[in-house]
Amino acid sequence: MTIIFREARDSDRKEISEVIAEGFEDEFEGLKAEKVAKAFESGINTNCFFVAEAEGVILGIAGCCDNIKRSVMLNKKDCRKFLGFIKGSFCFYSCSKEFMRPLLVEDNTGFIEFVATRKSARRKKIAATLLIKITTSNRYKDYIIDVHDTNSGAIACYQNVGFSEYKRISVKKSRKNSFKAKIYMRYQKK
Repeated sequence: MTIIFREARDSDRKEISEVIAEGFEDEFEGLKAEKVAKAFESGINTNCFFVAEAEGVILGIAGCCDNIKRSVMLNKKDCRKFLGFIKGSFCFYSCSKEFMRPLLVEDNTGFIEFVATRKSARRKKIAATLLIKITTSNRYKDYIIDVHDTNSGAIACYQNVGFSEYKRISVKKSRKNSFKAKIYMRYQKK
């Protein structure tokens, strides 16, 4: 199987949203992946995504945005339509805080988010290769990515690509999150 790594196209929007729903299913606990994908689909900014594709199926994704545009801008009506009024409203407002606010990053800095692969494609270096594709794309001079401190697999992947930790922010532990800190990692081109 040959995997092609490329920039996303508008026609990829549906599959990108499916990979987000599958890749982040723990964060969407209690919601059906198909409904989450439909709620996200219209908000996918394909200009910000890179994809890994094999035999016409997208296996992995990674978004790269900046202080002007974000990878996902959810539509409140779609969230409510596909997830119901209460769950849709909660999903919209929760995601708005995390993914739809302008980023406080310097000009010429890319912020990588939504790094995810389908379950069937994990442990095949797809995420690492997508990150290499992004960091060698010459879109930005520097790149930042964040990760929960409990996600040791992702941390190791990012370090292997050349990211290093530069900031750690403690978070208040709650029933919903199992992590203690959000780690920010930076990749600087030489």
